[in-house]
Amino acid sequence: MLKAKITMPDFASLLPTREQVVALGIATVNVVLDQVDRDYAATYATWDGKPKFIKERAKLAGTLVIGSCYTQDPNYVRMNDGTSAHVVGRNRQWMAFSFGYRQKTTPRYIGSRRGGPFGNKVVARGPWRVRGIVPREFQEVVSWKAQRQLEINTKKLVSLLR
Repeated sequence: MLKAKITMPDFASLLPTREQVVALGIATVNVVLDQVDRDYAATYATWDGKPKFIKERAKLAGTLVIGSCYTQDPNYVRMNDGTSAHVVGRNRQWMAFSFGYRQKTTPRYIGSRRGGPFGNKVVARGPWRVRGIVPREFQEVVSWKAQRQLEINTKKLVSLLR
């Protein structure tokens, strides 16, 4: 007699453990955090003074997997949030101004280009009223992109576990 014997392993051994699912969740969030770090780096790529970003790797907090990437650099925060028109310089202080200026960054755009002053310079005494900085809203754009990528990666992960 010839027969094929097929034995299915125990179902419990086929299902992932809680630890395996958590490890996959942490790895998924860390992949997105790496992209967030690259996106932020693209926003200041052409800057002379580069802000320091801190990346906190993902970890389990209760039932959530949480990670973050942030900076406390005041210049970067000022670019992100913007400023209103204000007065700079001291009374009777001399300062040179250029006629034109090309911004290195664009609001709601991840990237940075060559910029800075151009044209003839004008020397004037202060104080001076300057336009404020238009908010770049890097945080909103990078967060939106990261959340979208996390949703895609999570759906792929869930489909693998089914």
